[in-house]
Amino acid sequence: MKKTKLTLIIPALAMLLVLAAISFGHALATDDPINVVVNGKAVFFPDVQPFIDINRRTFVPVRFVCEELGCDVEWRPESGTVALYRGLIKVELTIEQREITVLGVKKMIDTAAHIQDGRTLVPVRFVAEAFGCEVVWNASTQTVTITNPDKDIYKIGDFIVEIEEGDKLSINTAGGLVVVKETGLILGEGKCDGKPVLRVTIIVDDPVGDVPKQRVEAEALLKQQIRFDAVDGVIAHAAKLTTFSDDLEIKSWFDDRYDVSAGGGRGVISIMVYMNQKEG
Repeated sequence: MKKTKLTLIIPALAMLLVLAAISFGHALATDDPINVVVNGKAVFFPDVQPFIDINRRTFVPVRFVCEELGCDVEWRPESGTVALYRGLIKVELTIEQREITVLGVKKMIDTAAHIQDGRTLVPVRFVAEAFGCEVVWNASTQTVTITNPDKDIYKIGDFIVEIEEGDKLSINTAGGLVVVKETGLILGEGKCDGKPVLRVTIIVDDPVGDVPKQRVEAEALLKQQIRFDAVDGVIAHAAKLTTFSDDLEIKSWFDDRYDVSAGGGRGVISIMVYMNQKEG
């Protein structure tokens, strides 16, 4: 009889532990406090403290970190959404949804924002990186160190695009961001076989565009990640198309990580950058 009782008690206790884990939130137990430092300054949290969730993501009360990042915070109770703004950068998260929207582009993440004791908590790495920050985790000191740049940036794959006043932003049919720079250079974000694609478009026949500056901007962007000799070849090839009536044959270059092609006609030069098949 005692054995029967014990058999019943063990699964009951297991169920209670599961329910307790759900009831007491997303946090993993840790004896040490989580520290957050932004540009060398420790962030003070007056009540709800940062914690590490079951996905090993560090969560922080959003308002205090965003103040250090220079962001404005807007809470929309009707949709359960927190919106963060800085310059032209806009980031949105919805409570208990594993998605972050950056400049209108929806990206899936592996954990979700939630509310605890009246505070909105967000996964700090995803939010900080959405504003172009560098995030480093030091496990020995339980410290998140955030380096906040002095400019707003957006990443297309590994390529950093500076978002400036005067840029025109939109979303393409693939759901990626399109940035039209003041020079007329067009930068587009896409996917091919699940991997990021960067499209750089130089408009030759636009009367308000500055084609030499477009080429300079395109070169600087490509040289962030691609071998300089390959980029030099791409830009030299692109320079051959100078009028609306010119045609530019498609040529390809192969880097250790990227495949690049360039070609065009009717006043448009298209440069496509793919992660090559060696990656992933």
